[in-house]
Parts: sequence; structure tokens; C-alpha cells
Amino acid sequence: MIKMITHLTAAVLLFFFVVIVRKYARSLGSYFLELGVSIITGGLLLTEINGTFGYNIILVGIVVTFFGVTKIFKRLKEIAIKDYLTGLYTRYYFFEEWLPMEMERQKRKSGKGISFLIIDLDDFKFS
Repeated sequence: MIKMITHLTAAVLLFFFVVIVRKYARSLGSYFLELGVSIITGGLLLTEINGTFGYNIILVGIVVTFFGVTKIFKRLKEIAIKDYLTGLYTRYYFFEEWLPMEMERQKRKSGKGISFLIIDLDDFKFS
């Protein structure tokens, strides 16, 4: 009886999680998160009918959810490293990730360094 109450409570909480997160997951282009959590919820309910089958469904849901979360993280990283207005890399990404990687590549390729120009435009606006 306690196991059934635990599973039903978890299913209800996961259902509300899907309802709350649905808008954000879809805006980031991942339907897998919603689908995976729905499969887990169904698996929790099926464990009361057939335990082994229900647990297998839960495992499938966890895998689908993992792919959804991975896709969301990739999209969030893309949003974080590119400026929305210009489409250029942010300063942090440029100096912390891209530049060191590019300098190492240039050393391996030609044995030389690289040069670049940074321009700071004050009051740069489109109007």
C-alpha cells in the first residue's frame, strides 16, 4: 500500500513538473524532456499493474529524458556564447575558449602565432 501511494505521489509530481516546464523546454527546442518525463510517469503507474514492465518503461523514460536534457544544455550553451543581436561570440567565450584553442591549432599547423584586432565602439546602437 505504501509503495502504491509513493508511486502515485511521484507520478502526480512528475505530471505537474511537465506542465510547469513544458513552455521552457519547447522554447529551447526539446520535446524529449517532456516525452521522457511522461514515459516515466506512465511507468510509475504501470508498476502497480506489472512491476517488471513498469520499471522497464521507467528506464526507457530516463534515457529519453537524458537526451532531452542534453539537447537543452547544448541550446543553452549556444545562447550563452553568442550575442543575440550581432551573432558574434561573447567576449568570455572568445578569450576563454576559442582563442586558446585557436592559438594551439596555429602553433601545430604553422608554428606561428595569430594576430587579431579588437575594436571597442562606444554608444553603438541601431536606431
